[in-house]
Amino acid sequence: MELFLYDAKDLAGLPFLANIPEIRVHNFSRRETLSPGRKKFIKKLPPGKLKKIKCILLRKYFYFATHLYRCNPLPLYRHLFPLPSWLIQSSEKIIESRKYNCFIGVEKKGLSWAGWHGVKFNIPFIYHSLELYTYRHPDLYEIPKGVRTKIAEEYFHKKSAATIVQDPERGRILLQDNGLKETQLLYLPVSVLNDTDRSRDHDTHLHEKFHLPKNQILIIQFGLFYDRRYTVELVRTAQRFPENWSLVLHGYGLSEAYLNQIQEANKNNRVILSLELVPPDQIQNVINSAHIGLSFYAPSNDNDRLTAYASEKMALYQKYGLPFIAFDYSGYRKVAEQFKSGVVIQSLGQLPEAIEVLLSSYEMYRENAFSCFSECYDYAKNFRRVIDFLKTS
Repeated sequence: MELFLYDAKDLAGLPFLANIPEIRVHNFSRRETLSPGRKKFIKKLPPGKLKKIKCILLRKYFYFATHLYRCNPLPLYRHLFPLPSWLIQSSEKIIESRKYNCFIGVEKKGLSWAGWHGVKFNIPFIYHSLELYTYRHPDLYEIPKGVRTKIAEEYFHKKSAATIVQDPERGRILLQDNGLKETQLLYLPVSVLNDTDRSRDHDTHLHEKFHLPKNQILIIQFGLFYDRRYTVELVRTAQRFPENWSLVLHGYGLSEAYLNQIQEANKNNRVILSLELVPPDQIQNVINSAHIGLSFYAPSNDNDRLTAYASEKMALYQKYGLPFIAFDYSGYRKVAEQFKSGVVIQSLGQLPEAIEVLLSSYEMYRENAFSCFSECYDYAKNFRRVIDFLKTS
């Protein structure tokens, strides 16, 4: 197996790959592509003026290009390709010197890379979708090269041999959005490797770090602090917690202003801000210190709503036996009903009562969480579907 990385320092974000000795890594670093003249021109523009030009001209152009390419079977011209020419040329030299049976393009730019080379060298390629940025997603026009990347995603997705996606509901929306009537779908929830020799006992990392009593109940929200994760509302709800419960927010915020909002809302000191990010191999110490895991996403778009099988936090919670609490979306409801490893709620106002439910039968929910991980989120088991497909295709 060979791994082509674009502008990635290492395999820190892919710990399950970092432990496979057979992988050969090709790492391509980002190069400066602006000409000196363009640099000088951009420096002279006030930030507000540059932003206005981008909004008025570039977005109109890409909006028009999107609908043009969706309505007409045109080739993907180079100016709409989301990857730089030097990257394509550099990787072509490697591909020409070896024999490849298949490419797997991870995410949209990975698909563009795999599709470009797959078409040129007549090598089948698979699209591994992680983020569901549809044409209706509110952030599509905010992401650098977002629309250009989306156009390329649809173009090459139609030429792919199969699609790896987290669950049937995300697969249905992805195919519909990219105009595919059918394709081979391989379901691979966001998963983590199992540690067969790990202890099932709780860790004490957070208790020791924040000098908490050993019997303090920790309810953890793991990841980004953000409006669409209801972080401030969650902090306000936590002020109703009894003294022996603490809400732990482990992750990072997008701005100091948002962190200040969190601190201002923590009037009764029921919230612990854990802002010191840890290496991937130490995340287990953080998660395993808690008793209950929270997974709250806004329903405003499909990518956030359909996260029961697409969020690493769910895999980590279940791996370490943390019962979960989530909003009553279809995926979370299915997991809660099938495995009894968590509960769903209609609003944050129901959170304290949901915690009481889990604590009242905690050992049962904890054992069910371990079972849920084995069935749904064990990477070795889940990736076997992809390996079997590659062997038989």
